[in-house]
Amino acid sequence: MNRLLAEALADCADWVVPLDVDEFLLGDVPAVLAGFEPGSPVRVPWKTYVPLSSDSLNEPNVLKRIVHRRAAESPQWHKVIVPASAVFKHRAAISFGNHELLDSTGTTLVARDCALALAHYPVRSIDQIKRKVFGGWPANYAFPDRRNGSTFQWQAIYERLKVNDSISTAELTQIALDYATSAQYTERLGWSGAGSPATVSASTPCIVHDPVKCEFALKFAAACVPAQAVLLDNAEAFARAYGDAVGRSC
Repeated sequence: MNRLLAEALADCADWVVPLDVDEFLLGDVPAVLAGFEPGSPVRVPWKTYVPLSSDSLNEPNVLKRIVHRRAAESPQWHKVIVPASAVFKHRAAISFGNHELLDSTGTTLVARDCALALAHYPVRSIDQIKRKVFGGWPANYAFPDRRNGSTFQWQAIYERLKVNDSISTAELTQIALDYATSAQYTERLGWSGAGSPATVSASTPCIVHDPVKCEFALKFAAACVPAQAVLLDNAEAFARAYGDAVGRSC
């Protein structure tokens, strides 16, 4: 992400918005950013959308298919919008996950709130969430500088799937309701072992109907890779990397 940030700034960008592919920026971005002096970063709150059993499985556009979200976020996560001037002044870098902007000492720069929001769709279907955690959690776990608790939401679902990889539509909704919440994190810390199944959180947040305005049609069809193939590709890649590393050390 920071290499992409450097490329954007080299192309004379004034602001850089680092989005994941499951995030959609809501609001009048030019008007909102024009109201800020670009000296410090701006933070945008997540609104997490939740799939329901009543959603139309025949609708390929996620913005049209998933139209309910959590009424409240606990905690409220944010993503950062980066001003070029702050990067140059502080030799700043985007933190893991694009949540903060850090100065050259690793200190978080204070970010300002704004009137924008991010519609976040981390859980979209049963096969998708399996692919997400089968690919994401092992890769994150192997990261040398990984902080304890990093992407705990992936670990929680991964541990659940290790015990039983079947997911009902009702549980898919619960996974989305629990995703990256304080309850899910507390639950993760309370596990007695690596194979302990996750349970649903004690309090289920309310959901509200809040469809994202969508005036475009999908241009390309998505190719779906089986979740098992993602997991096995990961295992093969790690085995190959380990073998190569051992071979170089001999």
